[in-house]
Amino acid sequence: MRLYYHLVFPHLSNTYLLVSEERKEGILIDPGSLDIHLVQTIEKNQYSLAGVLLTGNTEAHTEGIPTLLRVYPPVQVFTAERSLEACPCISIHDGDILELGGFRIEVIGMPAYSREAVLYRIGNLVFTGDVLTAGKVGSVPNTFSRTLLIQRLRQHLSHWDPDTILFPGYGPPSKVGVELELNPDLNEPRISTP
Repeated sequence: MRLYYHLVFPHLSNTYLLVSEERKEGILIDPGSLDIHLVQTIEKNQYSLAGVLLTGNTEAHTEGIPTLLRVYPPVQVFTAERSLEACPCISIHDGDILELGGFRIEVIGMPAYSREAVLYRIGNLVFTGDVLTAGKVGSVPNTFSRTLLIQRLRQHLSHWDPDTILFPGYGPPSKVGVELELNPDLNEPRISTP
């Protein structure tokens, strides 16, 4: 397994290419752009694309899809949305397990953030999109949604290995153990429920 990180301008968002070196197949995650550097990485290494995973439907994560579909047709796009303007998509849901490019991918819905927000867990890697960045939980419109989002994140993170690596939509990667210990959003006083 090999992971390529690609910083997308002008959004300064992260795009990831996860490949199975053995199969020469890759999965593109949140293609905010498909520029020459990303195409060269794919072509130079003779990778084929098994699919595209979207953690959300914002422009910063989807803007590269029209170009991607022209350069690499037909590639399947997986999202919690039924479709995007750019293309039809394969709809995914919380709890789904995908088998793509030799990888087993667990889909984890984050409806408290937005109905199309998902995390993808692939072994000890988790792609979090806008839901969780290093040291910060994603912004939501109200306190109730924030409480639900934090509870859902804690529920999952507390069951994962502390060395599981988190790859966000923006900023540097982090680890589960670091976030559980140092992320001030995840360490807010807990609201107990009866």
